[in-house]
Amino acid sequence: MNKVLISALVVASVAASALAQQPTPDRRKLARDAQEVQKSLNITDAQKAKLKAIDEKYLPKIKALRDAHRKEREAVYTPEQRAKLAAFREKLLKEFTPDPKKK
Repeated sequence: MNKVLISALVVASVAASALAQQPTPDRRKLARDAQEVQKSLNITDAQKAKLKAIDEKYLPKIKALRDAHRKEREAVYTPEQRAKLAAFREKLLKEFTPDPKKK
């Protein structure tokens, strides 16, 4: 039972990590939705500039934190487990990356 639960948590963690790093259709939809919200709020150019500055301030920190989190988690795994995780991430990326030929 514990092994099943741990396996499920690892799979969920890996899936979330892989999805967070690729611009999947769902992420593009979120970006479009955010633009629609900005339009509906009648955001001024001055507000857009301030929001952009805030994003530029925090995005590198968020990326660094995400990278540190991932590195720390991966240090817990054995080399065999890391290899399996890498293969799983690769599979997820292929599944969730849009095929340019299908456009």
